[in-house]
Amino acid sequence: MGRDKTDARKGLIWSTFGKVLNAGLKFLSVPLLLNHFGEEKYGLIALALSIDIYLKIMDLGFNTGNVRFISHWLAKGKANSIVKLVEASQLFYGIVGLINFSILVVLAFFSGQIFNLDPESSEILQKLILIISVTALFSWFFATTSHILNAYKRIDFNEKLSMVTNILIFAGVLITIGLNLSIAQYFLVYSLSIIVPIPLRILKIKTLNDSISFIPRWNKEIFLEVFSYSIGIFSMGFFQMSAQNLRPIILGIQAPITAVTEFKIIEQVAAIIIMLTSSFLSVLLPFATKYKSEGNVEAQRKIAFDVTRYLSVFIVLLVFGLISISSPLIEVYVGKKYVHLSFWLNIWALTLLGSHNAALSSLILAGSNIKKISYFTAISSTLSILIAWFLAPIYSVGGVVIAFSVYILFQMIFYYIYYIPNIMNFNSGKIFVNSFLYPVIIGTGAYFISLVISNILGFQNPYLLIMFNGTLFVALYTSMTLCTTLKLKEIKYLLVD
Repeated sequence: MGRDKTDARKGLIWSTFGKVLNAGLKFLSVPLLLNHFGEEKYGLIALALSIDIYLKIMDLGFNTGNVRFISHWLAKGKANSIVKLVEASQLFYGIVGLINFSILVVLAFFSGQIFNLDPESSEILQKLILIISVTALFSWFFATTSHILNAYKRIDFNEKLSMVTNILIFAGVLITIGLNLSIAQYFLVYSLSIIVPIPLRILKIKTLNDSISFIPRWNKEIFLEVFSYSIGIFSMGFFQMSAQNLRPIILGIQAPITAVTEFKIIEQVAAIIIMLTSSFLSVLLPFATKYKSEGNVEAQRKIAFDVTRYLSVFIVLLVFGLISISSPLIEVYVGKKYVHLSFWLNIWALTLLGSHNAALSSLILAGSNIKKISYFTAISSTLSILIAWFLAPIYSVGGVVIAFSVYILFQMIFYYIYYIPNIMNFNSGKIFVNSFLYPVIIGTGAYFISLVISNILGFQNPYLLIMFNGTLFVALYTSMTLCTTLKLKEIKYLLVD
């Protein structure tokens, strides 16, 4: 496990750094683009990107399926099966890319009828979607390159290329402002930035396995084996992604376009937490798959109990740290006009505590018994979408935040009441209390203590509030955590051994 731990730590460090950089650059981009294009036009950019993100659902779970099976076959030494899977995936993603292109073209020409837009805004959105449709052809066809690198545990290289993409996108924002580019020209620069790393991924893969070909070929047996697994992931992922990524689209249909702008503001403030938690699952999955294949029960148990506790400690730090500075942060970020969004930002941040189950999710996805959780995810996601649809006209951005909170709550209940004890055969009560609840209680206590001290001192300057509240909470939470749930020797084990 020593080599695996080194690879996992290396991948996690680069993944974490990459996600933080991405979130940071996006965080800076929002006020820049908002000031340059205005509230309504920025809402159109956010809506177009949201449509593109949601259509990633057409992956049908093959992202996870490819990583899982390539990791499994690497452990078993089945190099020929890997080659056949990549070829079949190329054919699959090529077809998906063409379908995606067609859907986007249709959406572009009917955008005025679908979304709550005036004629001028509808014409702009049409241009943006058409630009995305062309870029999607390339990104879909070479989607497999990221899967292969992750399965080969070259997560650090993958993340470095993602960092290059994000830097190019941010550079595009600066160029747009400096040269006063139009919204369509900005979107073209954005789209080209996404394509740049593809050749570098292909070259790296060739150094890992020069027998891998990116020429599409139909391999029925291999494809169906992965498809039977992936379709289960898709059934869960479809509704999960719908509950998460349909929110700005629902706002674009049910509320003014400015509501999409407000959504994107609080989304980018919460983006660091979102990005960091999404990294954990992708990093842990190859190792969880290996331990499942080897039947290493002790390693699986460590993931379920210990890694969940480590993740909870870190996520609680992020969530309550953000809540402690949310109001002054919004004011500094985009102005007093948007400070009222801090309430919904806090609700959103609390829902992100549900991301502590990333370690458990990696074990679930590494296995094949996902049918029941897929069914329940479908139910909770559908309920969340319905709630968002009916609450968006009333509470605007708050409606979709409430809806997603319901989804996260239902998922946590299902995990702890049914799935963990009955399917995974772990003590769910022990995991919930020791690995999740204790860090949450400590975080809550540290937050309220820091809030009381801050109110007594009565600082008014938003910059001072951010520095004081944030520093005080981190100091209190870290001290209380080291005295209770996390020991120094565990930190040394994670970072050094």
